[in-house]
Amino acid sequence: MSLSILVATPPGYNPGMSAVETGLRLFLRRHRLESSATVYRVHSIEDRVPSKERTDTALLDAAASSGLACRDFSQPGERERFLAADRILYWGDFLHMAQYLRALQGIDSRLRDAAKAAAGPSINDDLLMSGTPDPVLARTCSFGTTLLFNTIEDESSPGYGAALRRFIAGARRLWVRDVISAGKLARLSGDYRTGFWGGDCAQAIDRDGLASLYPSCAGTATADVVGWFVGRGGGSRDVIGDVALRWATALGLQRHWLPWGSRSAFPALAAGEGHPTTSFPSLLRRLLECRMVVTDTYHLGVVAWTLGIPAVMFFNPFSPAAQSVNSGRNGYWRDKREVFYSQYDILDFLIRPEEAADAAALAAREARILAKAGDDALVHAISQGVRGHAQAASADLAMALAGDRAGVPAA
Repeated sequence: MSLSILVATPPGYNPGMSAVETGLRLFLRRHRLESSATVYRVHSIEDRVPSKERTDTALLDAAASSGLACRDFSQPGERERFLAADRILYWGDFLHMAQYLRALQGIDSRLRDAAKAAAGPSINDDLLMSGTPDPVLARTCSFGTTLLFNTIEDESSPGYGAALRRFIAGARRLWVRDVISAGKLARLSGDYRTGFWGGDCAQAIDRDGLASLYPSCAGTATADVVGWFVGRGGGSRDVIGDVALRWATALGLQRHWLPWGSRSAFPALAAGEGHPTTSFPSLLRRLLECRMVVTDTYHLGVVAWTLGIPAVMFFNPFSPAAQSVNSGRNGYWRDKREVFYSQYDILDFLIRPEEAADAAALAAREARILAKAGDDALVHAISQGVRGHAQAASADLAMALAGDRAGVPAA
């Protein structure tokens, strides 16, 4: 069986997206699919990062440091090769979401203009298979995507909405990373019996798997650090840093900054904080040395909990921007951090903006968190729920790709 896989391209050094790629590497190894798989990125990393960073070798190397070997889907002939495989898999966070597709349309236009090339297949053709024959769509799966930021207008539109509904109806199987997106799939398809919730692709990682891929992650790490990273703005940097320092002091630990990305991927980073100084495997090793993590960044929370490290999440869904990477369209806010912590019952470790702004409320929350974080059985139960759910769903994906799942005949 030949297998084509499409992943998103990071807009710089984004360890969350590297974790998604690492989850793919481990999924392929776990299910003995490495030799049959060819992986594509939507664009090359050089084309995706801002123009001023395309000669920054350290940044480009860090962005690709998951070690996943990828072809460039946008190059001539690659789309046809991708579609010719026996099975097709979309792997990752937002490949079918309206907000992402609109962003990629601008990138495609820029690349065509620079190459003086004629218009080719549209983004809807590539990521929703809107111009693809039904038999090709019928051998396609998608895992770990999200529709969280879609609006009712998006899903009712004659362009994107119609293409999305056809994709949902015709694809072999779909799993999304959050319960709201799963509800959307049920509503859009009229299928309220199939389980669509599969978890985030980064939840496919585990400590043993990381050690097998990255030598720097092997061995037992001494958990003697409170790690912190603030990359999503919202005015909480000083508060988060102070909380991390108080907890490190109370626990007799060190507070260490985790360099979870570059400014091209996290524009809210302060100058000097966002230049990659470490590879993704080395960053994972630093994370494994953490007793706790304090952050405002979605994937750092996901990866930490997957690895059994309590991650405290500050969030604020409000954003004055037209579109937010945290919560979607202005006035239509649905925050991905709150959704993740809600669906896995990790709300004890979620700090709301009202609490962050109220000293007494924050102190009460901090006391609660420190008590909960010291409960090893509770932390293990949460981590097992986060990791076990996605790994069970990915095992279902492997069966669907092989044609072995009940109700999914071999094509």
